[in-house]
This record gives sequence, structure tokens and C-alpha cells, in this order.
Amino acid sequence: AGAPGAQAVSGNGPAHHATAAGDPPGGHGGAALDRAGSRHLLGDVHFWIIAVASALILGAGTAIVTHLLPYATDLGIEPRRASVLLAVSGGMGMAGSFLFGWLSDRFGGATALMTNALAQMIFWLFLWHGGTFWPLFIISALIGTCGGGVVSALSTLLSVRYGREQFSHTFGLAGLMQLPFNFGAPLLMGFLFDTTGGYGAAFLLHV
Repeated sequence: AGAPGAQAVSGNGPAHHATAAGDPPGGHGGAALDRAGSRHLLGDVHFWIIAVASALILGAGTAIVTHLLPYATDLGIEPRRASVLLAVSGGMGMAGSFLFGWLSDRFGGATALMTNALAQMIFWLFLWHGGTFWPLFIISALIGTCGGGVVSALSTLLSVRYGREQFSHTFGLAGLMQLPFNFGAPLLMGFLFDTTGGYGAAFLLHV
């Protein structure tokens, strides 16, 4: 992935090569390389699939963190116990980072990310079904585990596909593309709750 971007900047003439090589990392040559690399990535269908898929997963995670407590209280769980669901979800994220890092090393980042997405689909369906405190406790822990593992799987996938030299650039651009999903998913869930009077439609949409 790095070669086409570098060739687009350096060109065939020695003047272009000298400019790219002679400029400091923060100079005009480095900026031109970044722009060329970004154009190349934005024209890569595979990068779009990876970025959008990870954005959807992370956006759903942000939405549930935002709405888990009011959802639990709507089910009749007292606020103090409902806050425990948030705590266990966040705490299990650390375990998820290690788990999906191990899965990525063993089976590849793409397989780990796909497994993460499929697992969350199942867990969200259980969440949609509702229940008492302890079933929600288990589901919150499992969703938190998956949420914490997304970055591990995504990092491995981008590093292997685009190379270590391009990792910072690809990861940063993917993160930039994830921002609208991270901000928009909680708002969309709140809008659907206000419109329908419950979280059922919002959960099914996120599935």
C-alpha cells in the first residue's frame, strides 16, 4: 500500500525524489506523502470495508455504554445495580483486548474482527430480549469483552494488510472515519427511543 503512494509523490525525476527524501518528517515532502497515502487508501475498497465495519461495531458499543443504565432502569433494575452493569462492561473490555489480540495472532485480524461482530450480534439480541439483573450482568460482560477487543483485531488487520510502515496512517484515517459513527449511534438510539417509546427498535437496528 505504501509503494503506490510513495511513487505518486516522488515521481520519476530526481528533483521530486530529493524533495521527498530531503524534507524533514514534518516538512512539505512528508505532508505530500500523507496526502498521497490518504488518496490511495480512500480509493481502496478493502480499506472502506474495514473502516466502516469497525466503525459500526464501535458505534454500537458507544451507544450501549450511553444507554445501558436507562435501559436497565426501565426494566425495573434500581440505578445502583444498573451502574454495576456499566462497570462490569468496562472492566471486561481489558480482558477482551487480550482475548481478541490472541485470536488475531492465531487466526488473523479479519477472522477475529468477524468473530467479534457475530458475537455482538448474538449478545445484542439477548439484550433486546431484556431480563433481570443477572442475565443482563452476563450479557453486559460479554458485550464489554467484545468492545474491548475491536481495536486489537483492527490493529492486527491493518498492520498485516498495509504493512507496519503504513500502520499509523491507516489506523489514524480509520479512526477519523469512525468518529461520525461514535457520535451518531448514541443519538440515533436516543431518537429511536423517543420515537418508538422503547429500545427494541434501536437494538434490532444495531444488530
